[in-house]
Amino acid sequence: MAAAKAQAGDFPGALVLLHDAELNYVQAEKLSSDSHEFAMIQLKNQGQVKLLIAAALFRTGKASEAVMTVETAISQFTHVQSDETINVGIRDDAGRLLKEAQTILSRLKSTQ
Repeated sequence: MAAAKAQAGDFPGALVLLHDAELNYVQAEKLSSDSHEFAMIQLKNQGQVKLLIAAALFRTGKASEAVMTVETAISQFTHVQSDETINVGIRDDAGRLLKEAQTILSRLKSTQ
């Protein structure tokens, strides 16, 4: 537990880990050429990681980068939500995340 407390608030360290996670989702999406639905799930997951990256960027004083990162996540969620060839549950989840990302974007922009 002490190790977890030592890392609390380490947003620069979190950025490194989150960027690594994002790269893993990008690779998984590229490797999923046989399953379009799996690729869309990975794209949605990338968007979720981007929201976490945006929060860490904001906490490290990089508000404009955070805004751009959320805007990219919004684009990813919109793409997944609008893909009618995939399971409706995946699209609905992307829609929920899209609304969350739009709220975050609004809050970020209000701080600039």
